[in-house]
Amino acid sequence: MKKLVFVLAFPWLFSSAVQAGDGHVERGSDTSSAASVSILPITADPHPARPRPQPSRPDHSRPRPNGSPAIPVREVEGVNYSNPDSWGARCTRPRKPSPIDINTRFSSHSSFAPTLSIAYRDVLIDEIERGPRYLALLPAEGHDITLDDRFRAETYELESVVFHAQSEHSVDQAFYPLEVQYIHRSAKGKVAIVSVLYRQGRADNVQLGALLDYLAGTRKTRMDRYFDQFPRKLGSYWTYEGAETLPPCDDATWIVMKENATLSSQQARAFRQLLRGNAKQQGSVSGFVYSRQ
Repeated sequence: MKKLVFVLAFPWLFSSAVQAGDGHVERGSDTSSAASVSILPITADPHPARPRPQPSRPDHSRPRPNGSPAIPVREVEGVNYSNPDSWGARCTRPRKPSPIDINTRFSSHSSFAPTLSIAYRDVLIDEIERGPRYLALLPAEGHDITLDDRFRAETYELESVVFHAQSEHSVDQAFYPLEVQYIHRSAKGKVAIVSVLYRQGRADNVQLGALLDYLAGTRKTRMDRYFDQFPRKLGSYWTYEGAETLPPCDDATWIVMKENATLSSQQARAFRQLLRGNAKQQGSVSGFVYSRQ
C-alpha cells in the first residue's frame, strides 16, 4: 500500500510506465533496470462490523412471500346495534362517554397530553372475525404501543382492529365514511385505542380493496397477511379519556389521528353495505380534549 501511495504522489517518475497483465508496472520495455511496483488488490475489511442483534419480537416490516397461507375467517355473533340497551349500564350510561364530536376550537394544546410511541407499522393478521354489523382483524403477538404522560409510561398490546362505517367520531360535526380502531390493552387491563379516520378520495385503497374482495370470496390470489394503514404523521392527534364503544365498554384512552387515510366512493359504499351503520351514538364531552401538534 505504501508503494502505491508513492506512485500516486510522484506520477512523473512513472510517466512512461505501462501496466502489465501480471499486475506489475514496468518502465518502458527495459525491465532489467526499471523498478517494479506491485499493485495490491483491494480486499474486504478484515474486521467487519458486527451485525446488529435481531429483535426478540417478530419483524413485521418484512413483506410476505406469494402464496402465504389463507387467513381464517370466523363468523361471530356480532353486536346488536338495534338495541344498545342490551349492552348493559356501563355502555348506555358510561362515566366517560365515547364516541364524541371533536371540536377543534376547544381542543387545547397541552403538555399533559400523553406521548404516543408505536412499536409496529403494519399488523400481521392472524384471523378475521365477521358478524352482523361487525368486522375485526385479530393480530399475531408482538404489536405494542406506549403512552407516556410524563409521570409514567405504560405499554399496551394490540388486541383487535375494528371497522366502523360510518365513523363513530366526528371532527367539527363532520363524519367520515370509515373509522378503523386499533384496540390495545395493558397488562393491568387498561385500554388504549388508536383511531384512524378515512375520507373519500378518487383512488381505491389497495389493502381495503383486497380485504373486501377476500371477504366476498372474489379474490383469486390469497390476501396479504400484513395490514398497514397508519398515517405518516403518528405524532399528530387528539386525545381524551373515554370508554370503549363495544361491550364491555371499559374506560379507555383515545388517540384520534389528525391525518386521514383515504378510500374510494365504491369502497365506502361497500363498507356501508357490509357493516350497515355500526356506529355507537355519540355522547357529550365530559372532560378535556387535548391536541398534539
